[in-house]
Amino acid sequence: MASTPDDAQKLKTLTDTKGVLESFLLAVKAIQTADPNDKQSSALISSCLNEDSAALGILLGNLQSGVTLDEKGDLDKLAEEELLKCAIIIKEAVRALEVAKPERKTPKIPGVLDRIDIDTTIVETAQAIANATGFLVQHAYGAQKERLVKRRQPGYHNDPTWANGLISASHDVADSVQSLVKAANKAATGMADEEELVAIARAVASSSAHLVSASRAKVDPKSASHKNLSDAAKSVANATSKLVAVATMAINLAAEATQSSGAMR
Repeated sequence: MASTPDDAQKLKTLTDTKGVLESFLLAVKAIQTADPNDKQSSALISSCLNEDSAALGILLGNLQSGVTLDEKGDLDKLAEEELLKCAIIIKEAVRALEVAKPERKTPKIPGVLDRIDIDTTIVETAQAIANATGFLVQHAYGAQKERLVKRRQPGYHNDPTWANGLISASHDVADSVQSLVKAANKAATGMADEEELVAIARAVASSSAHLVSASRAKVDPKSASHKNLSDAAKSVANATSKLVAVATMAINLAAEATQSSGAMR
């Protein structure tokens, strides 16, 4: 029985996964034998582990996406379409957050940080994350359009494993931002779950990092697209860190309120 393009893709994915795992094992062995005082070696090992982690993320995305060459012949074009869908989803998320503002029902006490202040900051920070993620996806979409243009040039070759990873990363970003909207809407109604917010913020950061890794893998390091992706990634990281900080503040405020009420009894 003749092999199909899908069979070849599966074999390539398994081969690539085996190569990354072997690289991981070598890095782990290097950690075990490395001199802890040798900063240069430690930095090199750390860099290798980061690259392997990004590669594994792309490969796992390939396996999870379920998109094969038989189903979609032009994965590069499909990746562009999925990034555009992701951008639309995030734009809708931003609109939803714009109207999700907590309503103050009691007068504000000057100089006192209260629950409404924190819930308002949570919603505003979630909106900042959605905006930053939206810019990131737009730059990833732009980079992919550039790649499609270059298909006419000599030396171009299809890379289904990478394309599937990019598609999966775009899905993960869209899903995490939609989860963020739901969590922020709870804050807008005074029902914020701070631990959920922290988990979702980290999920947005992680999925965004995978999208950046996948996009930059096929972009000229000296190009404007590469810089735009890096800048957008920093904005997402800063915004998600702020949300984690605000949620942690809310957890501490709630703990203090519980202790105070307990002491008064």
